[in-house]
Amino acid sequence: MANELISDIEFSKLRSIAHAKWGLSINPWKVELVAGRMRKFMREGWAESVAEVLKRLERGGDEDFELGVFDVLSTNLTSFYREKEHFDCLVSELIEPASKSGRGGRLRFWSAACSKGCEPYTLAMVLRDHLPNLDSWDVKILASDLARSVVAEARRGVYKHNMVEGLPADVISRHFHRGTGSAEGLLRVRPEVSALVTFALVNLTGPWAHPGPFDAIFCRNVMIYFDESTRMSLVHRMRSLLRPGGLLILGSSEGLSSTPSNLERVQPAVYRAA
Repeated sequence: MANELISDIEFSKLRSIAHAKWGLSINPWKVELVAGRMRKFMREGWAESVAEVLKRLERGGDEDFELGVFDVLSTNLTSFYREKEHFDCLVSELIEPASKSGRGGRLRFWSAACSKGCEPYTLAMVLRDHLPNLDSWDVKILASDLARSVVAEARRGVYKHNMVEGLPADVISRHFHRGTGSAEGLLRVRPEVSALVTFALVNLTGPWAHPGPFDAIFCRNVMIYFDESTRMSLVHRMRSLLRPGGLLILGSSEGLSSTPSNLERVQPAVYRAA
């Protein structure tokens, strides 16, 4: 497994630090991937060697540097309306019943691993499409990640055309502005969509400043990077922030092997607070 940039011992130490600081479980066979990203990180002037990276991480106290390393180690694949069945479930289980109440109210959502913003913006689009008189509701979506680069990209809300390929034309026209001139080929999320979303840097294994309660929490396609004890700890912590009847939505491949007594399974990877 030895790599010319990072030794077996250094890679093992980096894996241990990543688990302790962020809960990340890095597979041993990813040494070449990590080495390639670390090489780019060092070319950008962050450090001169992996040994220096490890030393600074162990010393602590440099949040900017540590977040830079987290960017190196994290993977940020995302798309609009990804795993659409989860948004369909949200509509049938939460949004439609809310709309039938005939009155405005408070709705809170958390996209706990928002990556480049596709998930929380999709949620905002779904709300705008399925909740009549949305402006009469108090609706807020918290979108968080710990990778600074993707949160910055998410805040901009500007995407290349290939990011919306496959979406119906009417969805694109309702929720995006098309770029012209020098911005040809780019799309920007419309202001009425982005106004529903607030972005933040949040370490899922650290303390959380947002108390809830939430009507739904999306924590999708991030559990695969944690070990079993970290996953179950997150599930219990997130359940404590859900209102009764609120939904916890995991990635399609991340369904729980056993459902805690305070959650009930609605459909694969979707759970309701009992």
